[in-house]
Amino acid sequence: MSGTCAECGTPFEITADDQKFLDDFAVPAPKSCPECRLTRRMIERNARRLYWRTSDATGKRILSQYHADHPFPVYTPEEWWSDRWDGLTFGRAIDFARPFFQQFLELKNVVPHQARFLIQDTIENSDYVNCAGFLKNCYLSFEVDYNEDCYYSNRVYHCKNMVDCSNCYESEICYESLDCTGCHSVFYSQDCQNCSGSSFLKNCIGCRDCIGCINQRQKQHMILNEQYSKEEFTKHRAALHLDTTDGIRSFLKKAEEFFSGQPRRYAQTERNEHCTGDHLYDSKNAFSCMDCKDLEDCRYCAKVARA
Repeated sequence: MSGTCAECGTPFEITADDQKFLDDFAVPAPKSCPECRLTRRMIERNARRLYWRTSDATGKRILSQYHADHPFPVYTPEEWWSDRWDGLTFGRAIDFARPFFQQFLELKNVVPHQARFLIQDTIENSDYVNCAGFLKNCYLSFEVDYNEDCYYSNRVYHCKNMVDCSNCYESEICYESLDCTGCHSVFYSQDCQNCSGSSFLKNCIGCRDCIGCINQRQKQHMILNEQYSKEEFTKHRAALHLDTTDGIRSFLKKAEEFFSGQPRRYAQTERNEHCTGDHLYDSKNAFSCMDCKDLEDCRYCAKVARA
């Protein structure tokens, strides 16, 4: 079965497996292609931009993911979680002569919204965060859980001392790193696991004291995939001046040129069964899923993980 996307006009296929999945949940066939559906889901909420506005519960100045021009009332997390208001008071009878979603929007625009999505009473000294829980000393970090001393980061979990990182798990003391798991003291790196004391890595596992390496496993004292002794490595590392901005920029350019001539994995996936997608881990029967962990029987998902 095929269709034409109602939003972008692109033809898309509804496979037999897709149809079975839809039938199992008793939902109608989609009118939009998977890409447009993903775009719609991604813009459903604002996770990473905060505004100053007034609380509709107390009149105080608060920080919120909702701009002041939104039609619905906004409460602080403390106010929203409190017993000082009752959501049932906003209940109303449905009018079957009118479209459902029109009525749902009307209801949505009068019910109080939480200024920031927080798991209340699990946030310590972390006022400038959103979509978060179980944090201590974190700042301007979003979609994060179980972290301490993390700043300017997105989707980091069970981490400590992370700055400018995204999609990282169980890591510590990392800077400008993406899609890393179990790393310690790793900088300017991507798609790495269990690495330490290294920088400018890509798709490395179990590497220590390496710089500018790609596709390496259980290596130490390497620069641009070339093996050195400990003494040689220390000497060459000092000559790179990676403690200066100019040194970092110069080596980053050199590393990118080196990486461009190296083979790349078709996708970052580990420990999956009957799955397709990218950055997908520990999953079963997950089709076209991205940036996900611990899925089963899922399709067209993004950024779904068990905390």
